[in-house]
Amino acid sequence: MLTTNTARIVPTAWACYESLRYYRSMHRRQTLGLADPIVANRFLLWSIWTGAVTFLPLVALTIRGLSIAASLVS
Repeated sequence: MLTTNTARIVPTAWACYESLRYYRSMHRRQTLGLADPIVANRFLLWSIWTGAVTFLPLVALTIRGLSIAASLVS
């Protein structure tokens, strides 16, 4: 279970990091007039989306862990 979720988290976290890094680069270029603001915004939106997808397996693990803990208590 943990291995599967790790295999899901690592690539999306990497994509989030890379898109945030490229957004910063595009934002710097935008201030110099070398990049389109729409393209820079798309990198920001992509990083937000991949960041949200990164946290989905963590939420699933937490919910699963809470339900297991609740069944052990009752």
